[in-house]
Amino acid sequence: MPKKSQHVRSKITGEIRHMDISSIKQRKGIKINSKRHWAVLVEECVGCNDANWHQKKNDVPANVIKKLVKEKQQGREVKHLRMDNAGENKLLEQHMNKVD
Repeated sequence: MPKKSQHVRSKITGEIRHMDISSIKQRKGIKINSKRHWAVLVEECVGCNDANWHQKKNDVPANVIKKLVKEKQQGREVKHLRMDNAGENKLLEQHMNKVD
C-alpha cells in the first residue's frame, strides 16, 4: 500500500524541488562507466525531472548550484530544495548558505 502524506503539493512551477543521489556499485569482473553517481532533481508541481551522471558524489553540489542559479536567472527561483541528510547533501547545503 502506498504511503499517504499530509503534504500539500505545490501549485507553483519550480517552487519546490526534491533531490536524490543514487550510485551504481561495481562488481568483480564487470566494468562500469566512470560516471556512476546519478543525481536527480524532481520538480514537484509538474513532476518533471533533471538527471545527471557524475564521477564523484562531491561533484554534485557545484552542478546543482549551477542549475539552481540558471533557473533563478530564467525567472523560476526554487524556494525549497528537499533532500535527505547524506554527506554530499550536507555539503550542498553549506555551499548554498555561502551563495545566499
